[in-house]
Amino acid sequence: MNKFINNNKIIMSCLLHSSSSCDSLSLSEITELQSNMKKESELKKVLDLSKIKERADGRYYIYINRKQFVGATYQDLILKLYDLYFGVVHSSLEDLYPKWQIWRRDETRVTDKTVKENAYLWAAFYKNTDIVKVPLINLKTIDFIKFFRHMTKDGTITRKRFNDSKSVLNNMFFYAIEQEIIDRNPLTDINYNNFAYKPENNNDDDVYLVEEREQILNYLKDKNDLISLAIQLDFCLISRIGEIKSLKWSDINFQNKTIRLQRQMLSSQKVNDDLSYQKTKHDCVDHIKGNRDKGFRDFPLIPKALEIIFRIRDVNPDNEYLFIDSNNKPIITGTYNNHLKAICKKLDITYRSSHKIRFCMASILYRENIPTTILQELLGHTSLAMSLHYLRNINPKVEVYSQITNALSKPAYTCIQ
Repeated sequence: MNKFINNNKIIMSCLLHSSSSCDSLSLSEITELQSNMKKESELKKVLDLSKIKERADGRYYIYINRKQFVGATYQDLILKLYDLYFGVVHSSLEDLYPKWQIWRRDETRVTDKTVKENAYLWAAFYKNTDIVKVPLINLKTIDFIKFFRHMTKDGTITRKRFNDSKSVLNNMFFYAIEQEIIDRNPLTDINYNNFAYKPENNNDDDVYLVEEREQILNYLKDKNDLISLAIQLDFCLISRIGEIKSLKWSDINFQNKTIRLQRQMLSSQKVNDDLSYQKTKHDCVDHIKGNRDKGFRDFPLIPKALEIIFRIRDVNPDNEYLFIDSNNKPIITGTYNNHLKAICKKLDITYRSSHKIRFCMASILYRENIPTTILQELLGHTSLAMSLHYLRNINPKVEVYSQITNALSKPAYTCIQ
């Protein structure tokens, strides 16, 4: 009949009888023909292919819902129809998830931590749900409003956790737009204030107190290993642990007594095609978490910080980086936190992770009347609301009780005045 059908006969002959007809076809052509046969078979389940007609000029066509589809050859038309019914345009979020992960591996600077968090969020909130099985082109904003309404209706998820989970979908939709599967993100039209969230647990107990900071610094004052020195310097800045680990001597301006935070140490595990992970790598990158313009910032070095930096230079003078040792090994965040945990246990202090040091330092500065706009700049945040989330009461509860008692025990006329 035509080349496509003839080739189908050839391939069937090859498969069934090891026919010499195969001699004219390469292995790649045989593989391609097998794929085309499978696609034609799938199409027959949803479309009557007997309606395909041949024109006088040799092209093939078919009408579907009064719309004509034309192919230069029968094979070409079959491929177009397959793409119409089963192609990437019909991908669901479930179909897209593994492809998105591979794309992130090849095209983005995604970190190991982000990959793992996203995988957990996908499994916790979306995997096996009905909405991720629907083709993207059929999803509407109202579908997600109903889905999110159900997700939040019992008030069991905080707004932060909800936003974290939503970021997975947002990133997948941006990927789908780049792949030209869809042309817009349906999540952008939702008013997220209309959902019921669990109140944030901004517990003052989850941050180091002023006196605990002093205890830790005093305990470490004679410790000159790089991890101990990193913890000490961390308690003198408002930095992220990745920024501390990536500091270079060139970042320090001894004349102006400032330090420049302008890069971070990233731990990354590239995603393999089977979604397994390669061995963890630690790379310094010249960009900061969040907004680059806000993330790059200078921080004043107090005398205590300068004293710690001089001690670091004494034990690690030859490396470009403050906290990469002579064997070119960086500080690992897990090791850092384990060291901090051991110190807290020895001092009978509740352990909090390295990130809570950042909360502590922001809260100390706020207590000392540093304006919130300056705190936002020092924290490297894009919004004031984000910075306010970091502020905690870092005074001991006994001291707070005393302050409240004194304030409310004053004579009424004193308060009025």
